Amino acid sequence: MITGYGNVSRELMKLILEKEAFLNDQYGLEWRITSIVGSRGMVYEKGGIDLLSLLEFGTGSNALEEYCEMKNLELLPFSINDQDVLIESTPTDIFTGGSGLAYSKSAIENGLDVVFVSKGALVNSQKEINALAASHHVSLKFSGATAAALPTIDIVQNSLNGTVIKSIEGILNGTTNFILSKMHHESISFETALEIAISQGIAEKNSTLDIGGFDAAAKAIILANNIYDQELTIKDAEITGIDDVAIKDILHAKERDKKIKLIAKITKDKDGAKVKVAPMELSSDHLLYYVDETNKGIIFHTEEMGSICAAGGASNIRATAAAVLKDLINLYKGD
Repeated sequence: MITGYGNVSRELMKLILEKEAFLNDQYGLEWRITSIVGSRGMVYEKGGIDLLSLLEFGTGSNALEEYCEMKNLELLPFSINDQDVLIESTPTDIFTGGSGLAYSKSAIENGLDVVFVSKGALVNSQKEINALAASHHVSLKFSGATAAALPTIDIVQNSLNGTVIKSIEGILNGTTNFILSKMHHESISFETALEIAISQGIAEKNSTLDIGGFDAAAKAIILANNIYDQELTIKDAEITGIDDVAIKDILHAKERDKKIKLIAKITKDKDGAKVKVAPMELSSDHLLYYVDETNKGIIFHTEEMGSICAAGGASNIRATAAAVLKDLINLYKGD
């Protein structure tokens, strides 16, 4: 079951079709998507939706309606039928959780594992969702909601078991990193760099969540809540975006061999975890200094293993869909 039929959901279908033989040979997996929920209703086919036919249309409820018309189906109200996994991919609402919160809670209460793409439900109600999942013995995955192609929560849950994570630093938003990189390397203004990002499809015309630092903060909050068992929401984060970074700031940093990056920092003290997102000057000896363009990066500062850094990962729709596919595979592997 998929809630939300946008670009990521559509790309996921393409990946599943493209990799059908590989997934079967490598993992013994065959999937059927039996329902897709849009804003106007749900497409449901017990035997599985015809993905090739659906892909002939676009995205959103218009595409679902066109598919129903072609297949002589009706859009139905949301319901849980015979599914075993929900892919929650509704538009992110970091302030209320949006419809994704209700969908995910309903799925968990009906015994479905949940793979999150949307951040809203997790940012608003992570602890409640975790408790609900535990009581119903279901699993949650959210690589797609925490920097997608860049492994973040995967490192925590697999590579850092048994360690104490003292703090975390990250470049968690590819759009803002691209803009700041363009400003630094080409000595252009924020406005010009943003226009380039929009023209290349890296930024949307309304990029408030990215530019304002909210997307990076949402990812950091999800990580902080899971690592430190907290109940932070977007209101608890200290957030400064990049829209006030001027070219004179970039050039002043460049003169001193420094770069300005939008850094998400997670720290913990006796009062709990804190999340701060703000533009920061990094010197050339910082591990994130060389993370440029749309690449992302993260550093886990641990007591036992020192500082662990991961960087790279594509920042596009296909990369996010691939992260969802990875989560689905890991669910069925039991990882």
